[in-house]
Amino acid sequence: MSSWAEEIVNGIFEGGVNTTTLVLLNSILLLLFLPIFVLLYLTLKAGFAYVHVIVFLLLAVGLLVSINWFVYELGLKKGEPDQKNDALTQSDDSHAKSNNLFRGSKQGRALIASLVTVWSSPTSHEALAARLVEFQSLLQGARRPRIYEKALGSLSGGLHPYSTLSHQAPNESFDPPKGTHVAVGISGGVDSAVAALLLKRQGYKVTGVFMKNWDEAEERGGACQSERDRQDARQICAHLGIPLRETEFVREYWHKVFTQFITDCASGLTPNPDLACNTHIKFDSLLGWTETVGAQWLATGHYARLQRPREGGAVQLLRGADPEKDQTYFLAAVGEQALRRVLFPLGGLHKHEVRAIAAEAGISQAQKKSSVGICFVGKRPFAEFVGEYIDMPPGRFVDVEGGGDKGPHKGIAAYTSGQRARIGGEKDKWYVVGKHVAEQRVLVARGGGHPALFCTRAVVEDLFWVSGQPPPALLRGESLTLGYKVRYLQPVAPCEVRLGPSDPRQAGDPTDDAFRPSGHWSLPGWAAPDPPSGAGGPTLHVHFAAPSRAVTPKQAFVLYDGEVCLGGGFVRYPCASLHEQGLPLPETWVGAAT
Repeated sequence: MSSWAEEIVNGIFEGGVNTTTLVLLNSILLLLFLPIFVLLYLTLKAGFAYVHVIVFLLLAVGLLVSINWFVYELGLKKGEPDQKNDALTQSDDSHAKSNNLFRGSKQGRALIASLVTVWSSPTSHEALAARLVEFQSLLQGARRPRIYEKALGSLSGGLHPYSTLSHQAPNESFDPPKGTHVAVGISGGVDSAVAALLLKRQGYKVTGVFMKNWDEAEERGGACQSERDRQDARQICAHLGIPLRETEFVREYWHKVFTQFITDCASGLTPNPDLACNTHIKFDSLLGWTETVGAQWLATGHYARLQRPREGGAVQLLRGADPEKDQTYFLAAVGEQALRRVLFPLGGLHKHEVRAIAAEAGISQAQKKSSVGICFVGKRPFAEFVGEYIDMPPGRFVDVEGGGDKGPHKGIAAYTSGQRARIGGEKDKWYVVGKHVAEQRVLVARGGGHPALFCTRAVVEDLFWVSGQPPPALLRGESLTLGYKVRYLQPVAPCEVRLGPSDPRQAGDPTDDAFRPSGHWSLPGWAAPDPPSGAGGPTLHVHFAAPSRAVTPKQAFVLYDGEVCLGGGFVRYPCASLHEQGLPLPETWVGAAT
């Protein structure tokens, strides 16, 4: 944003517009016109026609009146609530009754400054679209909202079809009409609270739903914070003036998510239960349950977007506008049939904007920390928690370079590739690069940039696709260059993929020799150089454009075509590391490797 725009916005709108600020505004404008008035005086003395002077003065007065009208009509008049905006007044309670939502807010000034910037720089429409998502409901609080809706509509008319505004602005061609009953998963955090708030402001009938999916009685130690989250969920719904329904899927979570998670951990794998949780619990069990409360749609606080075609076709899952919070990695296994009844109100927002909206609305959880840890179980020491359900026999750390013993470890399930090993007595930092499960050995290497941590190929199995089918080019046997993520916090990076056979040993293609497993891994049922037999379905052969760091068996591997999340699968195994190939990690690759 240009500095002059910030000065105008902060100078005029700081603390709200009252009589004093309007006087200051007009004083500034008159000072700007002073040189022109002096020029007029000189022209009059020179015998200039009076009719031209009168016309100019009328235009100047008209401009002053127009500027004052524009400022007043934005709804920024200090202390004047909008009596017409009943939904806003009800949702924000006494806070909205005594304060216009724009008054004195950084968000309001930022929106006006964004408009000023767009007028001066037409190339920033996409940036404006992201702002409009946050403030579309606040604009309804202006004294004449239709004027601004029309103006903003003309600004957004040429947006890219994948733009934030296209997916998030209420549009009956894409989203359900106002008045539709929407159930919102309320976790007790700020994201779900703001999702419910935005939907209510947009005119939907909203019911909050709190799920319990974990039974603390199953644990021998520790405490899950589900009861605190429940209390927060109740407080949020009471503040928003929406009903809260409670349900539980403890049995479903245990059998469909947690049992497989524990089995994989015991096998030395690195599973991600969040994908299974979304697929089987949130967008299956919960989605079906919403019908019992009369809701036709389910909304959550995920940072993701949905593209609903104008005329039929499959729903597309798009990355969230906030690259640091985009959660499509965890949603990639959810099919588009389920997504047809789902809303993601936060997809076009950044996290700091969500917190700002919550604070403006008086939601006490505005600064509550985001939940981390195992889905619905919470944050706790991983090794101790998993040790309650599986045996954790101790083993030894082994140097990947010379095979030397580096000391004991506390159980092979407690470690994953790329993790700091924390070997006692060692001054250097050592990192996990592989596992030999039968011998209870964890392979380690010195330094986070060691070539043993990086590979250029991998094989992916148990494929899933948002649309239900792989891209047509893959079905034709062609290779595709796509983006990928093999960890949630990893930036999307390029790779080349093609469909491979279920069993790489039956490939019959000499190039498939490059897709044999890394010797750093020896898991139940297979050991390098022979790959595992496979689960019976097709695989993906992946060639990374730059060496990829810490690719680990059973990690979720997710593919992107631009903004669109296509789906993916789970890593069967990484192929030979750079260390095994005798290759160093070039300095130019370090920044690109993830």
